[in-house]
Amino acid sequence: MDGIDMREIKFRGKSLKTGEWVYGNLIQMSSQGSQIYICSFNEGASSMSCKELVAYLMVGVDPKTVGQYTGLKDRYGSEIYEGDILQLYKNRSLIEKFKVVWNENGYWDCCVWFKNSEIIGNIFDNPEILASST
Repeated sequence: MDGIDMREIKFRGKSLKTGEWVYGNLIQMSSQGSQIYICSFNEGASSMSCKELVAYLMVGVDPKTVGQYTGLKDRYGSEIYEGDILQLYKNRSLIEKFKVVWNENGYWDCCVWFKNSEIIGNIFDNPEILASST
């Protein structure tokens, strides 16, 4: 699509088996309760059968940990996801810590100054970071 700025849409979540972060497309299934998967990006995925996709690319994730990529990066080029904790700097001084959330107006709360911020953790692995800043 020439001339159209397409934001990359992807998600992350913590694997139910390993506890590690996985990144890719979000798949929600409700055949046996609420099941949430992240399907990793793979160039050959379009030629795989449904069975192969499930076996090789889909990872069950904890629904509480799922967050969407904002389409933005911090001052070091790291991708910013919903649930990340950022530090905001002005003139090399720390002025605020905050978490990235989607607000009811359809905007990411965090992103006004994202280029002057850095990711220092997330609310799932490092909740103490925000607790220590209050």
